[in-house]
Amino acid sequence: MNKEISIICLGSWNNKVYTPNMVANKVFNLPIGANMGININQNTFDCSFVNDTIVFSPFNNSLQFRCTQNPSMDEAKKMNDFFLSSMKLQPWAPLTAFGYNITLNMSAEEFSASPLSGAFPSVGVGRFNPSKIEYRSKDGNGTHKLIISNENGNYTVNYNLENTKLSDEVIEKGLFSILNDDVINIMGEQYGL
Repeated sequence: MNKEISIICLGSWNNKVYTPNMVANKVFNLPIGANMGININQNTFDCSFVNDTIVFSPFNNSLQFRCTQNPSMDEAKKMNDFFLSSMKLQPWAPLTAFGYNITLNMSAEEFSASPLSGAFPSVGVGRFNPSKIEYRSKDGNGTHKLIISNENGNYTVNYNLENTKLSDEVIEKGLFSILNDDVINIMGEQYGL
């Protein structure tokens, strides 16, 4: 099973603010002179910054953080801290929405042994087989989505929180403070998030 966690914040950003020194010191909180990876897209000249397993990609229309190497809860919390640090660099920037995503990629065997297997229909209609099911709930923090899809026996489980504002609670306590309890119970305990 592979896990990925990402935070994507849509808005209007001045991505030129995110220079290597600024990202190292103010986002990743690294000491001066510490090593940090930098990836440059040769077609667009956009930069991504790498600190261990976390990749930060600032664009004009979004700030994106990804942790793709089977992240632990500690890495997810570190990514959350980096996200909050990046937001403080441009507090005036208009924010359109942000999403917190947890994605699990599983084989059919792994999925059938998971507590989520009962949430996905195993019987199709005629010659049609289910390929995706989406559950939604709304609360004061935004829209929570749990999406389960099946592509040729490979299952993807994606939890997504969409919101249009960062509340004081999120800024003070971080994104984990508003995750749906069901998601913590299902995704966190079972999959080590």
